[in-house]
Amino acid sequence: MKKKQTNSNINNNNVNLFYTLVDKACMIYYNELGIDYLEAFIKVSEALTDEFDELKFNRKAIDKLNKIFEELSNVDFLNEEVRLACELILIKGFKHRNVLLDFMTPDVINYLYVYIVRSIIENNCLKEIDKNGKNKEITILDTVLGTSNLLQTIINNVYLSLDCTIHGIGIEHDELLVHLSRALSNLLDNEIIINYNDALKKINSCANIIIGDFGETKDIYKIIEARLDNLSEDGFFIYVINNDFFASAKEEFRNVVTSKSTLVGLIVLPAAFTSSNHIGKSILIGKKGLLSDYQMAVIKMNDDLTQESLEQTFVKIFNMFKEIGGNKNA
Repeated sequence: MKKKQTNSNINNNNVNLFYTLVDKACMIYYNELGIDYLEAFIKVSEALTDEFDELKFNRKAIDKLNKIFEELSNVDFLNEEVRLACELILIKGFKHRNVLLDFMTPDVINYLYVYIVRSIIENNCLKEIDKNGKNKEITILDTVLGTSNLLQTIINNVYLSLDCTIHGIGIEHDELLVHLSRALSNLLDNEIIINYNDALKKINSCANIIIGDFGETKDIYKIIEARLDNLSEDGFFIYVINNDFFASAKEEFRNVVTSKSTLVGLIVLPAAFTSSNHIGKSILIGKKGLLSDYQMAVIKMNDDLTQESLEQTFVKIFNMFKEIGGNKNA
């Protein structure tokens, strides 16, 4: 399978083609081997990136699979086209298991993360990163990795546009999600290091940016507090939180976080991003270290989500980091 990492526009036909072909391959594995659809996807990813084990199949199935793999090898897919197609495959697989999809970050939020990370880098908010030189190296840690879809979106869309290398790290305790993350990582050729353990456990990694979509994750406050130790001295954390986050926070958590970091921004997401009975979600952005004379920016996204309103949101986000980048006490 050939992949291109370019800034070309996404071709939806390629997304549909990759999904259709890989889905067909998954169904052959599913029917012939009697395995789960998601397990079949893991096996197909191995066949595409490593070696196709023909011994498990009859001749008819082998011929069908070889034809599929050949078709995939004849097309140049963008990394983001592969990711979008795999996202559809994962959704199908989890629906087959009757698993709720609330742990998968929607693409509209994924792309908001992309813009936030780009704004941090473009405004030189990470002082450890060479401001003028090319080939900047940035480490991003996803503290609730899941299938790695969010992290892979950021890597795909920031890597080339800003001429920087992104090292991805993830924390995940669910074995299936770890295998799915590795499968997606291999298909995209975006190498990430996965810590297979609970998010509360101590890890030795250090990151410039720490991300996470907590959903209904328990111990959210303890996790945020623990991950401050893994953040570089000028690093940022970017978390999707429920809108009752501050109301439910204990005084001890407030004291720890405000003594070690500055809460720089809160992006209030439209109500349409959640179910009708949900309290709503926001993106909380913080910076390790204390900024003097700084007041947290609150950016409320319009519910209409028109191109004009989105551009207004992007300008506000960019200007927020422009101010932070120019803060001499950062």
